[in-house]
Formats: sequence, C-alpha cells, structure tokens
Amino acid sequence: MTPADKQTVSPSERRAGGRPLARGHECKILEAYFDFLERSLFDPDRVADIGQLRNLLMEIGLFLQSNRTQILSAGYNRLLNRLTRIYARGLKHPENQAYTATADKYADVLGVVRKQHGDYDYSEAFGLLLYYMNQLFHNRKSSWIEIYEQLLSLSDVSQIPRSVITPELEEIQCWVEEGVANLFQLREDQLQQIAELRDQQREVGRHINATHREMRALREAFAQDNVVSINCPLKRHELDLLLLERQDLAEDLEVKQRVVELLDENIHEFEEKLLETRRKCLIHAL
Repeated sequence: MTPADKQTVSPSERRAGGRPLARGHECKILEAYFDFLERSLFDPDRVADIGQLRNLLMEIGLFLQSNRTQILSAGYNRLLNRLTRIYARGLKHPENQAYTATADKYADVLGVVRKQHGDYDYSEAFGLLLYYMNQLFHNRKSSWIEIYEQLLSLSDVSQIPRSVITPELEEIQCWVEEGVANLFQLREDQLQQIAELRDQQREVGRHINATHREMRALREAFAQDNVVSINCPLKRHELDLLLLERQDLAEDLEVKQRVVELLDENIHEFEEKLLETRRKCLIHAL
C-alpha cells in the first residue's frame, strides 16, 4: 500500500524530517509520501520495490504539479532539503541500487518543483543528479538522458558559476547530438554479429576438416591403381572456396572487434566527461 491509499499518517509512522512541508490535509498526504519513500529506501532488512518507488515519485510530482498543497517558499525549501538528504544517502550506499534505479523520477520531481520554486540553490541537487546520471550510463540504462534533460533546466537556478558548468553541459550536449545514447545498442549489435561470425567460422572449419578427410580417402582409394579420382579436383576447388570463406570471415571478425573497441573507447571517454563535470561541481562546492 502506497501513501496514495492513506488519508492520514499516524505520528508513530512519521520519521524525523523537520517541520511539516505545508498545512492541512494535503500536507499530511505529502508528508506520508516522503515518509514512505524514506523508509523504503533506508530499510536494510528488505529489498525495495523499484516499480512501487518509481510510481510513488511520479505521484509526488503529479501531486505537487496540481498546486493543491499551496506550499509557501519555506515549505518548498524543506521539501527540497529532505529530498536532497534522502538521495544524498545513496552516495554512501552505492550497493543499494534503488537510489540509482529511481533517480530519473527524483529528477522529475525536482523539475516540477523548479517550475514553481526557482528561488532555491539547486547546486547540491545538481551534483547528485550528475552522480546518478553517470551511474545510469555506466549501467547501460537509457534513463540517464532524462536526468540530463533536467540538469539543463536546473543549471539556470544553480549557484554553480556559468563559467564552470556551461562549457561542460555544452560538451555533453555535443555528445548527445552525435548519438552517445546509441553507443550501447550499437555495441550490442556488433557483439551479436561477432557471435554469428564465430558460429559461421566454426561451421566452415567443420566443412574444411570434412573435405580434407574426403580428399584423403579418395587418394587412398585410388593410390594402388595410380589413378586420380575425378572427384579430387572438385574437392580441391571446394576446399579452396572454404579456405577463402574462412579468411573473409576472419577479416570481417577483425573489423567488428575493432568497432567494439572504438565504441568502448567512446563510452569510456564520455564516462570520463561526466566524472570531470561532477568533479568541477564538487570543487566549486568546496
């Protein structure tokens, strides 16, 4: 049962998280959402239900977008501070994949709040999103691009100097425009083709061995009569074609493997760019 199914939350179920985010009935629902999210992510004794938490964050975003809460500036500040505390804990517990797996929905909530409350320093949240974007890209999850899109909007309300973050985001944007999001699929396609080429190599190798055996048997059968079977030249020609096919397959395989190496180099280079961007943000924060 998610907080959407509850009308109120008992005091015993509430965790320490500062003063209420807003007043009234809607505030209790919003507080229940955050309590549930926090308990689910922090509980070391159970595996978090990723789908449920993603839906929960989507509900939080929709709830905030509806303007039903009528949150004031101070309430938004407490809301953002609490969200930041929750997801900052994921840096200390990288083994808990629930943080990374829900980070794009966390970014969506920030995007909703940003539209209604731009008067906040999103620098720490910006740094967190950079971390989770890097993790998602490293884990081959396409949702990293959704976080990147939120970073673009948050850069306008972050106190990170433009001279620091703008060149980095522009470089990342160039990677995006050049198709960095497709690198993993291209790599998988190449690996699949490599596997198929190796299967073909093994099959051709079996045919070559079989042809060798057939030629040897023909030579032995006609050796005593000093006669060459008419099938021997045909088998020789068949063997030459098989050897040529094996050579072509080896060359194709070499090309495919080189493509995979280049894709791996590009993937690594982009990961380094994401790490460099985050390092610059951290240096500024210090």
